Amino acid sequence: MLQINERSIEAIAALLYNSIYDLNHPTEGSWCIENRHGDPAYLAFAESLLQAIRNHPDASNHDIIETATLLTNQNGKAGLGWQTIVINQNYVSLPEKAEEVLPDIRAFITDPIIAYHECDFLDLDLDLAPSSNY
Repeated sequence: MLQINERSIEAIAALLYNSIYDLNHPTEGSWCIENRHGDPAYLAFAESLLQAIRNHPDASNHDIIETATLLTNQNGKAGLGWQTIVINQNYVSLPEKAEEVLPDIRAFITDPIIAYHECDFLDLDLDLAPSSNY
C-alpha cells in the first residue's frame, strides 16, 4: 500500500483529476509528469483520500468520501469552495465525482504498478516501503 508523501499525494491527485475528466496520458490537459497541475483542492483531497483509505481500508466508498471530505475541511489546505469543480460548463461536487472513481483509486493505492501512468510520480522503492517520509 502506498505511503503518504508528496509523490503519492500528487499521484492520487493526478489519478483523481484524470479519471474525473476522462483524460489519458499523453492527452493534452492530463495531469502527468510532463504537465503538473498542482491544484490545491485536488492535492488536499487526494491526501485525505489516501489517509482515509489507509486508516479504514474496509470502509465503504461512501464512508471513505465522507471521511476524506471532513479531513480536507479540517486541514484547510484546499481553500474555500474546494468541493466545487466545473465539468462541461456545469458545477459538480468533487467528492461526488471522486466516489465514482474510488474503485480505481483504491486499486492504485493497493497496487500502483498496474497500468496507471500516474505511477510515474512515484519512487516505488520508497513509496511502497513500510515507513513514510511524510
